[in-house]
Amino acid sequence: MGNIIKLYFCFPIGGPNNGVKIISGFILKFLTDSRRFDARIIDTSQATDYTNFGKFSLRKVYNILRLLITSLSLVKKADCVYLNITPSGIAFYRDIILLMICKFKRANITVHLHANGMERNINFFTQRLFKNIKLIVINKNQLKVLESLPSTIFMVPNSLPDNGGEDEVGIYTNEKLRLLFFSNLSKEKGVDLLLRLIDLIALNNISCEVNICGGIMEKSYETIILKSIEKNTFVRYHGAIDNERLKSEFFSKNDMLLFLSDPYYEVSPLVYIEALMNGLPIITTKQVVADEFVASECGYIIVHEQEIISIIQNLRDNASSLSRLKKNSRQLYISNYNFQSYIDQITTIILK
Repeated sequence: MGNIIKLYFCFPIGGPNNGVKIISGFILKFLTDSRRFDARIIDTSQATDYTNFGKFSLRKVYNILRLLITSLSLVKKADCVYLNITPSGIAFYRDIILLMICKFKRANITVHLHANGMERNINFFTQRLFKNIKLIVINKNQLKVLESLPSTIFMVPNSLPDNGGEDEVGIYTNEKLRLLFFSNLSKEKGVDLLLRLIDLIALNNISCEVNICGGIMEKSYETIILKSIEKNTFVRYHGAIDNERLKSEFFSKNDMLLFLSDPYYEVSPLVYIEALMNGLPIITTKQVVADEFVASECGYIIVHEQEIISIIQNLRDNASSLSRLKKNSRQLYISNYNFQSYIDQITTIILK
């Protein structure tokens, strides 16, 4: 087995759910289970609930100062550090200072970039800071826009462990079409588009069910969503789903995923993988990696809500087409995603 390596794992572990927290939790578990690492957690989460994601507060500043002082005393020369960097807001400055501390301590640093926007922060200072570190990106666009950084850059596309169960998925049988919106609720995440779509479903009297799961990040949407539920009996809001078993049940009981974030807002949505894992075709706005799913006959890229109406009307009356899409989705996950391979790639990079 060899020596167990001390690893400082600098990711958001606490607080409300988001994509980085979900995937970092799985990475931490698998790295620890491998018995290659003695993982020491430096929890960089700052939000205490969904409404203060990305919001400034003096408490956050205080917590950041405590975190940085603690890190300064913990990290030693040649220690392995595995660090997530948030490219915007106060979290960017927290992560950059944490990176500076680790470089000052001459640690063996691997940065994993899970969000868009780092390219807007490339300047003389970051060029020097990112020199001689290992940088993991998760799609080809990131690889292209960050190629000027003097880091050793690796592309490792996201993955998730399989909780989809059987290789074959359920066949659609012309019952009420069940649409799942699984995302935290904010303007950028497409709530306005979702509400317009709900109005169109009601106007066209389409027999379907819309299940909404996610934490409300903007208080103004709480009232609007509740009014929509009161007006439309086919709409159900289930709140934030943090339990993985319960999440899997929601995916398995629905027929299609609605992904409505602003175009190109998302870097590589984990919910795409969760949908494929559970045999859900995807109706999505244009995102960097969306073509990979549509090209595999696992979904549709849309520009306007009226396109979604046409799609669900057609699929509602064509059981064989939807069943084929569901089967294609599950098979794409089986063919393209292996979480142990994903962990092995990350492990190799950390140990370089």
